[in-house]
Amino acid sequence: MFNLRKSSKISNVSLDYSLLSSEQIRMIRMNVENALKKDSFILMVTSPDKDEDEALLSSKLAIAFSEQKKRVLLVDANLRNPSIHSLFAADNTNGLANAVSQGKKMRMYTKNTFIENLSILPAGTVSENTPNVFVSRNLEESLNGWTAEFDVIIIEAPAFLERSDTQIVAEHCDGIVLVVKANKTKKEKIVKTKSYLERAKKSIVGVIYQTG
Repeated sequence: MFNLRKSSKISNVSLDYSLLSSEQIRMIRMNVENALKKDSFILMVTSPDKDEDEALLSSKLAIAFSEQKKRVLLVDANLRNPSIHSLFAADNTNGLANAVSQGKKMRMYTKNTFIENLSILPAGTVSENTPNVFVSRNLEESLNGWTAEFDVIIIEAPAFLERSDTQIVAEHCDGIVLVVKANKTKKEKIVKTKSYLERAKKSIVGVIYQTG
């Protein structure tokens, strides 16, 4: 697990993906904390129009926050292409989709990991009710439940411009980390995503620029 070897950067910080928890990841964590200036928050990790290793990046950020003894919940909101569960060798039978669509308490499906202070909520089973998951009032109720039990909630979401799900989830987040890739993510897509978030009064608290 976590054996991808790629090079990325945020501002002038290089990232070595071969490291499970690097000093560079901790610097990203500090950037997020300085931008939000809150002890507890909900953070979403997404890309403008393609999935660019958000699951791996989200997991690394979650681990970095858990190192501070914070109670961290990593949520897989990529219901159509889930992967958080596989990174942590967890079962994906039940998770976010089940908790929200059925109005269940998220604790029923939250799973502890091999990392101290870090829990995950897998995407869960997609059903015919899945398209309604993110427009249900149950989503807000679930988020309120999460914030009562965790200090940091990191939501790994699908590509921002490709799924309305992500735009709905963003409304409930305190900050957004945007993942873009050199020679792949088009500038107009980045600008469009930024404009949408600004209109929604949501802050981009970090941009991770992948060069590999």
